[in-house]
Amino acid sequence: MNDPASSSTRTFRTGLLATAMLGAILAGCVGLRGVDDAGLSGRVRAQLARRQLTSRYADFVAFMADRLAASRGARRYSDKTGNCRLAWVEQLLLDPLASLDEAEQCTRQFHRAAGRDNGGVRDVVRLAGAKLDAGPAKAWDTPRRGALAGIDALGRTVAALHAEWQRTLAPLSTDEQAELRNSLYAQSTAETPSAHRFADAKQGRRVCDLLERLDRPAMLRAALAAAELTEPAFLATLATQPAPAAPPIAGISGDIAARQVTPAGLIIVGGTGPNRYSLDDLPDVCAVVDLGGDDTY
Repeated sequence: MNDPASSSTRTFRTGLLATAMLGAILAGCVGLRGVDDAGLSGRVRAQLARRQLTSRYADFVAFMADRLAASRGARRYSDKTGNCRLAWVEQLLLDPLASLDEAEQCTRQFHRAAGRDNGGVRDVVRLAGAKLDAGPAKAWDTPRRGALAGIDALGRTVAALHAEWQRTLAPLSTDEQAELRNSLYAQSTAETPSAHRFADAKQGRRVCDLLERLDRPAMLRAALAAAELTEPAFLATLATQPAPAAPPIAGISGDIAARQVTPAGLIIVGGTGPNRYSLDDLPDVCAVVDLGGDDTY
């Protein structure tokens, strides 16, 4: 696929192939109620063969592979680069039909994990971590620390999470960390006109450059620590083992069952009655856990 075809010719050819592929896939999937032993990709391949489109599909895959290679790593063509391109995503793009089965399996795995009360969130993080180019699992897939109980355990976990988050950001200078905080949401969510694009190409690429330098194993270790705080058994201990009543705190109305000072900030455990938390007036508070009641945030 290194022929000297012009950009317009390639664009036309890609569009033609994509149109042929879309028609074949839609025709092949009409009436599907499940996936047979051949998998969804097998069904589509059969439809391509029946319509004599296999060679066109092969051309499309070869073209895709050539363009991915042309923009991999530090290479670029046009405005395309390999910024933040995960190996798993490239694998899906290199074999679009196999990606149908891969995506189906991945979705089912995430759905099953998210539906489990005990360890489900942790398993979601582990599934995601395996696809984030974070290196060997042994670098980040830390074992569970056993049963957590009470606010002391909450404080220790938040402190450990904070330490891992500091390691996540350590490759960036203080100015770069501030730049990422100020730009990430605006470029990826708030100001973007469509889900698959950054708001601004230049600024979006800069955000990607910064994201690529983060310590991903540390980020995943922080996420795994946070996941343990979602366990129902642990949350129940906060209600049954509260610390003695704490003095009032400006910005909070209602009973405060407990407080814990950590390197990340203050942890507040609200009582079972109605509470009001003015979060903008609580800059030193890093976590609020409320035990029930009619609360306002």
